[in-house]
Amino acid sequence: VVLGLLWCNVGNAGLNEPGTDQQCFDLFEKKKVFKKNFAEHVDKDNFVFVVYTSCRGDYKDWEWGWSRGVNVKDLHGSAYDKCLFYINPTNEKAKKEEKKF
Repeated sequence: VVLGLLWCNVGNAGLNEPGTDQQCFDLFEKKKVFKKNFAEHVDKDNFVFVVYTSCRGDYKDWEWGWSRGVNVKDLHGSAYDKCLFYINPTNEKAKKEEKKF
């Protein structure tokens, strides 16, 4: 029973993780967002590059947060926090920013 519960929790965790929305991912790919917005910041020989993206509910706009450096754990936290900051509709920057699509 315990092994079954552990297996179920691990299986469900992936479904609820940020970034598993296929429609958002497809939009990201279709618009070539990585190439247009992030590629110039990637230096795979010297840094780790982490990016989080978040689509709004209607998939008409999205935000991102990215970080680069050498400490992967810190980079994930930083990029995730930036993404949450920019996707927040009460954020003044988010209110003034033009839609991306």
